[in-house]
Amino acid sequence: MDAFETTLRDRIADVYRNDRWICIATFAAHVARIMEHVAETAGFEAPSDDEHLRSSPLIGLAVHDRDPDPTGGFPILSLDRPSSGDVVADLLETPSAMADLPPGIADELDAWDPDRTAGVLVPPIMTNEPVAGRPVFGGRPSLWAALEDKLAVLDLWAEAGLTTAPAEVVALADRAALVSAHSRLAGPNGTVWAADNRKGMHGGAAGTHWVPSAEAAARVADRLAADHGHVRIMPYLDGVPCSIHGIVLDDATVTSRPNEMLVYLDESEHRFRYCRFSSHWDPPADSRAAMIEAAKAVGRALRTRVGFRGVFSLDGVLTADGFRPTEVNPRYGSALPLTLPIGDGRTINLVMLDRAIIAGSVRPDAARLQSWLVANLDRRRHGGASFATTGTPDETRSGTVVGDADDLTLTGIDTESDDTPPVASVTWLPVGARHRLEISFADAFPVGPPAAPLALRIARLVDREWEVGLEDLVPALALAR
Repeated sequence: MDAFETTLRDRIADVYRNDRWICIATFAAHVARIMEHVAETAGFEAPSDDEHLRSSPLIGLAVHDRDPDPTGGFPILSLDRPSSGDVVADLLETPSAMADLPPGIADELDAWDPDRTAGVLVPPIMTNEPVAGRPVFGGRPSLWAALEDKLAVLDLWAEAGLTTAPAEVVALADRAALVSAHSRLAGPNGTVWAADNRKGMHGGAAGTHWVPSAEAAARVADRLAADHGHVRIMPYLDGVPCSIHGIVLDDATVTSRPNEMLVYLDESEHRFRYCRFSSHWDPPADSRAAMIEAAKAVGRALRTRVGFRGVFSLDGVLTADGFRPTEVNPRYGSALPLTLPIGDGRTINLVMLDRAIIAGSVRPDAARLQSWLVANLDRRRHGGASFATTGTPDETRSGTVVGDADDLTLTGIDTESDDTPPVASVTWLPVGARHRLEISFADAFPVGPPAAPLALRIARLVDREWEVGLEDLVPALALAR
């Protein structure tokens, strides 16, 4: 057993076990999962007496209550706001919802925590602004959050000394300048436009648009003009969409292994679809080393510019000419696992470690954390895909996909156990007001090549069998071929 990991786990537990916490997320089921992680780390037990709310060490706040009783014993208060049906839009609504709590919710919090001393654990997209008069623990300052803007990040890349694709920032109101910039920067597959954050942050490729031609430029400008003032225009980069995480400490930046981002194109709408991630992809060794150095350089620039600490992600495309960045997300990213197991059967919750690092409550040794983290991530590959569907199942449906992983031949869907190791498990279910096909890669999912083409083949197979109503998509990397 590694003494480093057990010591780190115990130090994280010490941070959380002596306080009461308000846990915030978009949906009640997500809140429940956060509370389970906090309880497991801190050693909390759910209350069993009649004063359920008053005696609980944890209380949850959900914007939308998709699941009426997901708590596992800890109380959850829901704002009961209607879902928009868009997962990303619902997520981005969370900060404004928490800034304007209904009086009844605020009263319940005050009855539970009359001195307002409980700590607040917020989603990574939120900042460290107090919630209901209570301090946020390990939240990011607004100065950090501002660097998520796809335009502002250009200066950060320059400070980090990264090699980047050419880019121009153009006002959406200047149609002639937009077409001119597109013509100058376009590669064989056109350009990509990333919108500003004038009305708040955007993610999940929602503010990023593919512009294959000058004719398409006017349509995209019309689509973006209502919510944005400027766009950053870059060539469409042929290659594998990917990311790497960094953890900025006081004197060093620890890095993860690279991950593939499963990005697809809706060619009819000229839109990108971000459909999760995979660590099954192995870039060439020299490319991996280059991505690690780029992440370390960004970490140094973040620390110098805004005193950044904790997790960030550096996204980009691995092209034939090397890694080219497309954005920096100064927060915990979805491709980094929430937890990693340690030798004594417990886990280390990386999100809770991130918050403790930001707060200055835990300062791990950089070299030890680096070797421990990467060894775990290389050994435990993870990932999956999530596709929006237009069909509506009578009930949640689940199954497995099997096949020959060597030649990626999918042989069918089997909802029963099977002697053949599955390539993936699949679930078709409601998420908010919509339905999605969720694919979780299994141990037999091939390691090495990009996962996006196989994930789409799995989705199409499920669509043929279950008629889920899959969009007509192609992997973004397919245009490079």
